Amino acid sequence: MIAKPEDRGREIAVEVETSTNHPEQIVKNYKKNVKQGRFVVFVVPDEEIKEKIKFNLKNIGNKFKVYKLNFNY
Repeated sequence: MIAKPEDRGREIAVEVETSTNHPEQIVKNYKKNVKQGRFVVFVVPDEEIKEKIKFNLKNIGNKFKVYKLNFNY
């Protein structure tokens, strides 16, 4: 999902990750969005996935943030 600010500011890519079974896809998506000038936000369900995403991207770039959301129903 791409968040486009009304004031034509910097776009933000929102990536929802429920697993890290394919780290190459996470890196690919990150690079694609950064190349287009977007900041990337990853939304994850738990701390383990959060840490794995940070690990996979640590040598790639720093234009991202990872948020863990609680999905309690």
